[in-house]
Amino acid sequence: MKKPAILLLLASCAPCRAQSQKLTLDEAVKTALKQHPSLRRLDSLTQAARARATAAKSGALPFVDFGASATTGPSGSPAMGLRGLAGTPLKSHYGGSVNVTQLLYDFGKVKHGAHRAEALVEASSQRTQTQRAWIVLKTKEAYYNTLLAQRLVVVADATVRVREQTVRQAQAHLDAGLRSRVDLRLAELELTKAQARLSESRNALAAAFADLRYALGEEERRSYELETSPTTPLPTGEGIELSQSIAISLKQRPELHEHSSQLRAARESVEVARSQKRPDLIGVTSLGRVNPPGFLNTSKQRDPYALGLAVSVPLFTGRRIESEVREARANLEAVEAAGAELAQGIRLQVTRAHLNLQTQRVNVRAAEQQVKTAEDALALATTRYQNNLSDIVELTQSQLAHTEALTAQATASFNVKIAEAALRYAIGAET
Repeated sequence: MKKPAILLLLASCAPCRAQSQKLTLDEAVKTALKQHPSLRRLDSLTQAARARATAAKSGALPFVDFGASATTGPSGSPAMGLRGLAGTPLKSHYGGSVNVTQLLYDFGKVKHGAHRAEALVEASSQRTQTQRAWIVLKTKEAYYNTLLAQRLVVVADATVRVREQTVRQAQAHLDAGLRSRVDLRLAELELTKAQARLSESRNALAAAFADLRYALGEEERRSYELETSPTTPLPTGEGIELSQSIAISLKQRPELHEHSSQLRAARESVEVARSQKRPDLIGVTSLGRVNPPGFLNTSKQRDPYALGLAVSVPLFTGRRIESEVREARANLEAVEAAGAELAQGIRLQVTRAHLNLQTQRVNVRAAEQQVKTAEDALALATTRYQNNLSDIVELTQSQLAHTEALTAQATASFNVKIAEAALRYAIGAET
């Protein structure tokens, strides 16, 4: 009684599937990783972090510029903001120069700043890996939930057809004088309920497809024909122990790798702040030509170069440097605490995922037994009703129990797949 209705529904949907694009689970995951906008955003942020790292290293390289000027006015006036020979305070001159400024030694300011920037690049890259794993999980969840919604539409449609058959039987018994009109009204009531559940199931299926398209990063409304795809086995097999799952997660989760990079960056920030107390040694070279006023226009004044050495020592900064050091140390302590919090959260997540998978596997076996029991009860109730040995209530209750058993079986079969995907994510196997 159930199988013909299901086959009829599948046949009626064949033209729709012919116009749809086939989509396996693996293809769905690849599509999501290729076009999800969150990954493009994180990739751009990583590129920005790399650019900042390059800029942080530039402090150790020479700074070269060119300046030219033609001035008049009293000697000793400001150098008009120019560097090198062209910036001479002597006036009534003209000239130009190429200037090279080189940081000779800064007690680690640039080095620690560059190391911090490199650590932040790695942290940004690991953040992308975390998002990739999350997208894989959400895509699998959306895919399996859509398959479940399709299965529930089949169950609901088959239930409607069974209820329609029951209404026809009740009408036939009423016409033959074997049953009262109460049986017919009860059968019609159950048919109305079944039709309402079918409508709800179809709406749920449309919503599931919308969730799937969102997980895929789709901007267009496309139709897909989903295909069952085998799930990737867990790294240590089906009998993985909880302690093993936790140990694997603490090695593989990208969030922990990201935190490790953030911790290195925080330590380098402390060193950068501390190095601000130390002096800078800077060398300056200027090559060019200046035509000074006539009374200074000697061969010495026309030399085409100038050299300089500068030392900058912070003596008093209004406790700015001390405050920055305290801030950096406090941030380091916060990052260290965040690492402990993150590890605790991962342990809890793995524990819940592990226990949920065990529960769902038990539910699958229980649902299979429930379907067998419900089928036997429905067959017996149908025979008894046809032979006038029971009333319509017994039959409709058996039909309802059978529908609930099929729904529970479908739900359990896909919930266990979702639980497997959640455990893979929890232990870091999706990166």
